[in-house]
Amino acid sequence: MSATDRRRFPRVELTAPIFARCRSRDPALAQGTTVIGTLVNASRGGVAFGCDEALETGDLVELAVRAADGSSPLDRYAHVVACDEDVAHRHLVRCAFVDPTETLDWVGCLDVEPAPEARSARPA
Repeated sequence: MSATDRRRFPRVELTAPIFARCRSRDPALAQGTTVIGTLVNASRGGVAFGCDEALETGDLVELAVRAADGSSPLDRYAHVVACDEDVAHRHLVRCAFVDPTETLDWVGCLDVEPAPEARSARPA
């Protein structure tokens, strides 16, 4: 059984703008600096997003995904579980929600197309 098969919360691949307000131990970020990034995938348990700034593993972040109409389908606290250099984005940040969402219905509120990988995986 692969790690993907064992996931507690399956991931959905998509792209959308995401904002992360850092509640960091780093003094430069601790004042609530907002990092702007691109959502890469999401599950009930967390998200991954690409951004230009590196975040510290273990940091608490306040995440916000905004829809095109200005609504906020996702506002959640999360912990950074990994931050790696990435080819597509300068950094790929993986976060685990402090409290998992009950559903992934918030994804349907976004006016975005699923990522190319997700489109090709959908049944015709």
